[in-house]
Amino acid sequence: MASAQETVVMNAQDKEIVEKMVEVAKNIGMKQNNGAAANSQQQNSAVVSMMNSTPGRVNFSMNQDWHGEVMTGEYPSVIDVSKGDSFTHSATDNDGSKGAVVYLGNNSTAKSCAWLLAWSAPKFPTTNNPNKVYVKCGDATDFQNINWNQIEASLDVSSTFSSFMEPITKTTCSANILPGKNFASVGANFGTM
Repeated sequence: MASAQETVVMNAQDKEIVEKMVEVAKNIGMKQNNGAAANSQQQNSAVVSMMNSTPGRVNFSMNQDWHGEVMTGEYPSVIDVSKGDSFTHSATDNDGSKGAVVYLGNNSTAKSCAWLLAWSAPKFPTTNNPNKVYVKCGDATDFQNINWNQIEASLDVSSTFSSFMEPITKTTCSANILPGKNFASVGANFGTM
């Protein structure tokens, strides 16, 4: 049974980073949709921008595409320290863009950890079916055999904002999703304490 994720309050620095990544996603989406008819009621993609605030690089591990697919053919393979990277996940049906990515790296004590980001950007968002994000992080071994049905259920009861801190590994993850013209903008931060 899915339950809402425990609320974790983001610190000011995380909030600033996530807001910056949402703006990066918005700018990318506007460039990609330049010249397209702007219909704010229909989202044809989710533009996802992620920042790596961990002490080392993070590497792409796996993805899940419930609805849609990455437009570039692949997700960013590596995100260097204090750098960001982005991708566009296009809607391939009336359900919109709904997917997840997992990145692996080390926490501040060099323990192998994982950061998961999931999003849902319905083609026609409504108050009953809004944009949503869900994040989770922690020990990498906990992400070897992901129950994608459970992640999707957690995403479905989430909201436009998600933040998580795993106390044992001292890893953090935060994300926000905003609607735009023809696309949703997702900003995320993968970090450590």
